[in-house]
Amino acid sequence: MNAFFAVLRRELFQFFLTPLAWVLGTAFLLLQGMHFYVLVDHFSRQRAFDGDTPIHAFFGETVVLYVILFLVLPAMTMRSFSEERRSGTVETLLTAPIRPVALVLAKYLATLIVYVALFTPTVLYLFIVGRTGTVDWGAVRASYFGVFLIGAMHLAIGIFMSALAKSQFVAFVTTAMIVLGQFVLGLSEIDATRGSLTQRIASHVSIWVHMNDFASGVVDSRHVVFTLSFAALALFLTTRAVESWREG
Repeated sequence: MNAFFAVLRRELFQFFLTPLAWVLGTAFLLLQGMHFYVLVDHFSRQRAFDGDTPIHAFFGETVVLYVILFLVLPAMTMRSFSEERRSGTVETLLTAPIRPVALVLAKYLATLIVYVALFTPTVLYLFIVGRTGTVDWGAVRASYFGVFLIGAMHLAIGIFMSALAKSQFVAFVTTAMIVLGQFVLGLSEIDATRGSLTQRIASHVSIWVHMNDFASGVVDSRHVVFTLSFAALALFLTTRAVESWREG
């Protein structure tokens, strides 16, 4: 357990000391802030509302959120194992008194903590909206829960891609392509025949559909099981990869 927390502290320390972390954090908050401002300005100019709100649009109806995740999540995970392998420090980790599963979970938890920290300042947006209107706190909680689940899934995938690649760039690109591929695959749900097999599959894997439901305050157990299962599978495969290094 001590080794687990030692790796966790090391990962958090290294992340927050690198210029990349502050560049990512600043860019993330600037883009999210501009995104929210444009939405609020758009809704303030409307005379009639169709039941939609800036918060629902922020989390579920624009592609900006997904574009940001497409760029930020791979950058957060690309160095997890690929940099360790490139620099040779992975040998030290493999000989340390820590099990591969604990090593993987420590690195994963570190990225998850940073991810949550990035989204924490966006809570201020809710208080801005609350000063001039009403906030559906049930939908807000569901929206943040959805953002957490989707981030947890993609971070696990990013950790796995980093374990497979010795290059940070390769890890970044492969993770970004998987995230983008899932988003594009989900878009086919729009054009597919209602009730068809294609539509059901696309709806099941689509992060667009998932976030629209969460933003509406609907926590569908199928979405929860899908994201957590995918994250667990990616972490399991990462652990197997790390074990193979130690055995080799």
